[in-house]
Amino acid sequence: MRIALIEPYYGGSHQAWADGYAAASAHDVTLVTHPARFWKWRMHGAFLTLAELLADDIDVNGVPDVILASSMMDVAAFTGAIRHAAPGVPVVVYFHESQFTYP
Repeated sequence: MRIALIEPYYGGSHQAWADGYAAASAHDVTLVTHPARFWKWRMHGAFLTLAELLADDIDVNGVPDVILASSMMDVAAFTGAIRHAAPGVPVVVYFHESQFTYP
């Protein structure tokens, strides 16, 4: 199975998780990322540039079987932006941090 892991803030614990998942997975995991800076912009605008990066990857490597996307971006907007390149591909959201324990 080919998995596209989308991480808009690739640094610190986010990078460690993504790299660990890719290394330990039995599947073919492709990382589509942005550097760990401008976190506010990443949350609101990264969906568009990450959709473009994934579309470029699809042109080279084909359509993934599933997209695993971080909740640190607008996943609904990302899904809409990528539908032309990956129609019908399921998108799974993972929540890296639980805001429940934050003040």
